[in-house]
Amino acid sequence: NNKVTATELDISGNMDIDGTSNLDNTDIDGTFAVDGTTISMDATTSLNIDNSNTSNGITIGTATSGVPISIGHTTSETTINDNATVTGNLSVGGTFDVTGTIDFSDSAITNAGDIQLDSITGDGDTNTAITFSGSDVITIKTGGSNRLTIGDGALSPSTDNEIDLGTSSLEFKNAYFD
Repeated sequence: NNKVTATELDISGNMDIDGTSNLDNTDIDGTFAVDGTTISMDATTSLNIDNSNTSNGITIGTATSGVPISIGHTTSETTINDNATVTGNLSVGGTFDVTGTIDFSDSAITNAGDIQLDSITGDGDTNTAITFSGSDVITIKTGGSNRLTIGDGALSPSTDNEIDLGTSSLEFKNAYFD
């Protein structure tokens, strides 16, 4: 009716504890099932799941479709230390800050709204670019050199005596000057 003190306890049947169970070290060989509303872990170190078994992955999900999964606190950061693959849609409610490279694998970007860029470089052709280099200045580069500058009210070559308007086989139809 009170307390049992033992150095080892082996129970072959079920164990039902109505109060609090304080386990200093737990080793579960089978399934860990919790029938309750909250699992709370108060740890001062890290939580490792599937730390030594490299053949199985980790699945975090809900039993009902459409129920959200939250990771992290609203003011904390969540870090993914390796690759992340999203097979569904990805929605970012805040700022999407990338310090590396975004590779769209030749996919189209649609319905983008406003995109602020420093430059656009051709895929597989680093000698060609459009650079937004300053206040009201766009520079077009071909052949590895700046060729044409579009400024506030002026369309001009980037270097004197550098480019032609048309070619011997491709001529402009009309030109109108004031």
